[in-house]
Amino acid sequence: MQAIPQGISAKTVLLRNPFMGFADFRAALSDDTPLSITVEPTEGNIGKNFDTEIVVKFSPEVIGEVEGYLVIDTEDIKKTYKLIGKTS
Repeated sequence: MQAIPQGISAKTVLLRNPFMGFADFRAALSDDTPLSITVEPTEGNIGKNFDTEIVVKFSPEVIGEVEGYLVIDTEDIKKTYKLIGKTS
């Protein structure tokens, strides 16, 4: 993701439940992810074959590059995404 200092950039991750019924999910950033990266929502549920949008935002305060990880868990699925934020 790229943003100017004091700006904001957002990307959407689509989460789909391929299993029967509803699935609760939790979306969290790793402890070493800088505060300039945020995620919303951090929890919720998704229905069968229904897409849920998880939005990752990058709002840098200074020039540079940062990285961290987004982890999304359900009862049946665990996905990890590497996040890289750069200023432009």
